[in-house]
Amino acid sequence: MKKCARRRREVLVIMSVGGSEAGSVCSEARRFLHWGEWIPFAGASLYLLWELGRVSSALAELASLWNGQYAKQEEAERDEYYRKRREQRDKP
Repeated sequence: MKKCARRRREVLVIMSVGGSEAGSVCSEARRFLHWGEWIPFAGASLYLLWELGRVSSALAELASLWNGQYAKQEEAERDEYYRKRREQRDKP
């Protein structure tokens, strides 16, 4: 008896997903699309987008700090290179 009842439920679920062939079981399909059930998913997706924005801005700030720190080092190396070139050029 339990096996038969389970099979009947499976058929009802298949019919509810079936669309126009479902007949009176369409109320199950409408319940699936009820907006109240999707609000948590929408909220979660907005939260994930907000977190993605925070991570993106944090990475941009980190890149800016990194570039600022190494720009001074590169500038010093460049000045040293040009100083050595000038010295070599002025030697003869």
